[in-house]
Amino acid sequence: MLPQPPQPPNWLKSNPGRALVLGFSARSAAQATAANGWHVTAFDHFGDSDTRAASDRYSHWDFQSSGPAAASPRKILSQRLNDLLSPLAPFDVVIFTGGCENHPEIVRPLRKHSPQAFGVPSENALRQIRDVNLWQAICTGCDIRFPETYSLGELDKLLLDEQSLSALPTSETRRQDWLVKIPSGGGLGVRRLRSLWPDSHEGETRFSDLPKDAYLQQFIRGRGIGVTAIASPSGVKILGSTEEISAADVHTEHDEASAGEDATPFLFTGCLGPHTLSAEQHMHITSMLRAVSEQVGWLGWLQMDFIEDETGQLWLLEINPRWTSGMELLHLAGTNPVSAHLHALATYSIDEQQTEKNSGRLFAKQIYYAQADLPTASVRAAATNLNSLYTGDLPPCADIPSADFAVDGSPTIRRGHPAVTLRVEYDGFAGSSFCESRAALLTSLAEVRERFENQLVVGVRRGSRT
Repeated sequence: MLPQPPQPPNWLKSNPGRALVLGFSARSAAQATAANGWHVTAFDHFGDSDTRAASDRYSHWDFQSSGPAAASPRKILSQRLNDLLSPLAPFDVVIFTGGCENHPEIVRPLRKHSPQAFGVPSENALRQIRDVNLWQAICTGCDIRFPETYSLGELDKLLLDEQSLSALPTSETRRQDWLVKIPSGGGLGVRRLRSLWPDSHEGETRFSDLPKDAYLQQFIRGRGIGVTAIASPSGVKILGSTEEISAADVHTEHDEASAGEDATPFLFTGCLGPHTLSAEQHMHITSMLRAVSEQVGWLGWLQMDFIEDETGQLWLLEINPRWTSGMELLHLAGTNPVSAHLHALATYSIDEQQTEKNSGRLFAKQIYYAQADLPTASVRAAATNLNSLYTGDLPPCADIPSADFAVDGSPTIRRGHPAVTLRVEYDGFAGSSFCESRAALLTSLAEVRERFENQLVVGVRRGSRT
């Protein structure tokens, strides 16, 4: 027998109410939620001008000291959230964006403040859906593979066992094929093993400096694909997928040589889509989704990151139970992830009106990382000026720094940090192959990036003369 849904909330049939959108960067989710008629309150780290414009109320939620090196980072983040919530009236729904999935401790202040809100999972469910062991288990029987993976505890045992030690990546060649992953977001916590296992000390690593939830994983080469889906007791449904853009696609570098000790070579660069899955891939992913729904009882949206290798085999990398960057492209193309998610939460069923769209329009987005320390005012002026030159429906620049807020209190966007997001549209997909459309999108991104950089140069020069 299927579980019975709660009493239908008022917002399901009438005007939406109050929505809280929170996470590291809330802009695209806040815009999509507001487009559904919700009165949005947004909490995030960046305070970008377009995040504020999409929100009725905005507050800065500082993620800065919540990293592995911070003292009691989880307690700090949770307390900051509690402080932001305390003066506000309860919310009807809560929308998680990046970062929230790795902090189940934020569930308690959210449920205390808004006990009737939809969209706040239990701490246990959030931990389950982010469990590497679950990801590995659900791939069994779905013809989806999972990279060889070791927890830090398993590594400690292997390092004490001479027979097992031979299986570890002790040579330089083997270390190229392994990654150390710290649960984070956008690739921030991913490093090549060689950066933690120096040549000169084969038996000494810096694993002791890592948080306990870090793990070692085989590096799989191929094309990144992100799949958005809805899970409910009555079934599962894929809403759409996007293809990840690599640094090589847009001729940028995020490698150790160019960025120094703080390099993050696996930073999320961007994505394009909607991408079309093959019928076989669709079948296997749907089968995996059913396994997730059965084992965790998850309700609402899920985003799954895959690698498609050169043979076409899919490898699951992770599952994100939140709004993700690629969902913005699906929303632009006509699918409504917010509506589909909230429908599942309120009715325990799938909204059949929300389907994978193939409207002949493709979109791409790229995060522009600062190539040097940049004055925030110059970045804001360059993005605003470039948007003013476009007359289409999609402004090319998003996540534009706010004039009255400085991240970390600095008037500078530091080298390697996100400055803006660049977006383009291609409406000739109906008469082109996906490869042709992909090439056109990447060309358009390159053109927009060049125009943004030209505007940026002008702004920096003006600033240096004042």
